Amino acid sequence: MDPIPTNRVVLRSILTTAGYSVALAETTDQAMVQVRQHAPDVILANTSHQTEAVAHFFARVGMVPKAPMILALTADTMEARVRAFDAGADDVISRPIDQALLLARMRALMRVRRSLMLEEMFLMTGNGLSEGAALYTPPLRIGVLCDDPDRGRAIRNGLIRIAGGECDRLPVCDLPDRKTLGRYDAFVLVPNAQCDPAEILERVQQTRTSQVGKAAVLIVAVCDCPAPLVAALLDAGADDVIDGLRDVEETARRIKARLSNRRSIPISCRDALTGLPNARYALPVLNRQVSLAARKDDVFAVLVAELNDVGTLTARHGAAQAEAVMAEVAARLRTNLPADVLLARLTETEFLVLLPGAGGAAARRTALRLCHAVSDSPCGLPGTQASIAARLSVGVALSYIAFTGTAICRTEQLIQHARLAAAAAHQDPSEAPVLFGRPAA
Repeated sequence: MDPIPTNRVVLRSILTTAGYSVALAETTDQAMVQVRQHAPDVILANTSHQTEAVAHFFARVGMVPKAPMILALTADTMEARVRAFDAGADDVISRPIDQALLLARMRALMRVRRSLMLEEMFLMTGNGLSEGAALYTPPLRIGVLCDDPDRGRAIRNGLIRIAGGECDRLPVCDLPDRKTLGRYDAFVLVPNAQCDPAEILERVQQTRTSQVGKAAVLIVAVCDCPAPLVAALLDAGADDVIDGLRDVEETARRIKARLSNRRSIPISCRDALTGLPNARYALPVLNRQVSLAARKDDVFAVLVAELNDVGTLTARHGAAQAEAVMAEVAARLRTNLPADVLLARLTETEFLVLLPGAGGAAARRTALRLCHAVSDSPCGLPGTQASIAARLSVGVALSYIAFTGTAICRTEQLIQHARLAAAAAHQDPSEAPVLFGRPAA
């Protein structure tokens, strides 16, 4: 959307050359017609309109299926950027528009949108025509990745003041090895001034592929970052790249813009203790996976992981400590699984993992990794110096009966097979994961 014809022609040329279909609009009313007709993947608007008009347009767009919205700023100032995010923009870009930077920011936004649409599709499968549940937004948790303690502390304090929630300063170097940090909603990576572009790019890739950084929003703050490096960082997995941290308020706005669509989950589909999806969410997803596998002859695996001796733990240390251990185990499982793998709390002591496309060998490797994630280091008991060794019994079931090839077409049967395998694993002194029909090697 741009009132200047020349701008529209230039943008259409850039985007069509890159392989995109483009719909042009001069006014907000024309843009709304295009949005309803074409359901775009990205909306690009120019701030030649007044901020109030842009905010009104963004509000109207919110009534139809949500697409990421990029605002092109003629006057690229901190105040203008903050107003743009307050108006509802998902990202901002300054004029004159850098072609490579625009395309990289579009790719980053669409990458997140595809993931969100898949999750929403699974959720709608189970809800049907039922009334929508209230939305639950857990407390925000941000990690500041900065090796300079003083600078990291200043950024941390500013983000806590503006964004709320929790904020921790973490050293950059050992983040990929931190498997027990728990859930983080966002990371702000602040490389040292001495880092060259290759080092910054490597740190982004390490953060994005680390166990704790896979699903988090990743903001990179680099002073005077050239456009080609910004594009490379976005393609490497960064959600946003900003010019240093000259203003913490703008950084907080950018984090909230990236998180706005990720964190609003129906409260009835979340487990209150662990924050994981519950059975109400997970079972419709599994039903859909079973149906898809039957039509397409796909293979997938289901894991049921049961935390052992919860009753004994509760009797010895109390229900509150048992819940703390359960929450810690859930966090370790989540950080040791890819972001696109479903992990849900199935019952009081059971977790369910859905592994699309996984055969028996891959599923058992994943199960063994989860067992080690829980058992390799003890779980602390809050308020005490004590800790306990938690252990899992993991059962693996495939979408066909192993070693016979008979397809499974009922969700209940699949879960029952995984539970039987978990029970067999519990009897095994080595507590190795068990595949239904045969013990793991």
